[in-house]
Amino acid sequence: MARNKKQQQQQQQRPPPVAAGKPPTPPKQPAVDKRDPLTMSADEVSARLEKLRKRARFLDACMYVPCTCHKVKFGVESMLGLVPIVGDFAGLILAFLFVSMICGKFHTPASIKTQM
Repeated sequence: MARNKKQQQQQQQRPPPVAAGKPPTPPKQPAVDKRDPLTMSADEVSARLEKLRKRARFLDACMYVPCTCHKVKFGVESMLGLVPIVGDFAGLILAFLFVSMICGKFHTPASIKTQM
């Protein structure tokens, strides 16, 4: 009886047998978050930031008032604001899309999302 217990303990300690011809599978590594700026290359981060800058420029300062040497600029969002109620809601939607675009391209903590 004592011998059976020893044999059972030894069998439990042994690793499972490997099938012939199949190498053992390596342990899984944790997945890397592609949205995390710390794991992206510098070129990828700068490309994503440039896309966001273009979108911000379009919303805030894509047009200028003539005869002011480009000093007075305005964007699509301010043009939409001239339309009484619909323009305000359209500006809100554009701002929400811009924030969601930032959160989608970069891994943003919840505390920063609430501040935006």
